[in-house]
Amino acid sequence: RRADLQAGVDRLVAKVAEEEGKVQVLEKKREHLTASAKALKTQIDKQCESLTEVIRKRSAEMHRKLEVTKDQDEENLQDLITRTTDGIQKAHITLTYAQEVMKETDHASLLLTDRTVKAKIEGAIKTLDTDCDKVTCDMDKMKMDLAQKKEDLENIDLGAPPDTPAITEELCSSTMEEARIEWKP
Repeated sequence: RRADLQAGVDRLVAKVAEEEGKVQVLEKKREHLTASAKALKTQIDKQCESLTEVIRKRSAEMHRKLEVTKDQDEENLQDLITRTTDGIQKAHITLTYAQEVMKETDHASLLLTDRTVKAKIEGAIKTLDTDCDKVTCDMDKMKMDLAQKKEDLENIDLGAPPDTPAITEELCSSTMEEARIEWKP
């Protein structure tokens, strides 16, 4: 039974070490997230410099969304890091308890606690299962390229508006980014 218990302890030690490595990966991902946010913010600033006041307002809105997304991603990563760290701390407690039980010289006492300790070890191992590969951030999905929009704006030729426009409502539409109005002279 002692050898069986030692095998469980060894598995728990290995799992704790693995989870500690995962915490380091998550912390690096958090650092990358901040660097990506900074780089994307710079890109937004450069692409919005030469555009009109309307585009400048959109730039401010994009900054807000970027910050909200970054903050939410950081919060999600911190929650995961906290849960993983808590699991590691609980595993350390279980490990300490198991090691104390292993020091027990009374065989009857060891037999009484054997199942409980094994159950605690298995429970601790199950909680140590962070999959860093499945951790995704909305920040990673965000892209920015206004070069084509700038060119489109530079090529706009409004010409003279009609004297008395008649708006054709059924042909008009709008989205979050644009409004389309059709009229006949």
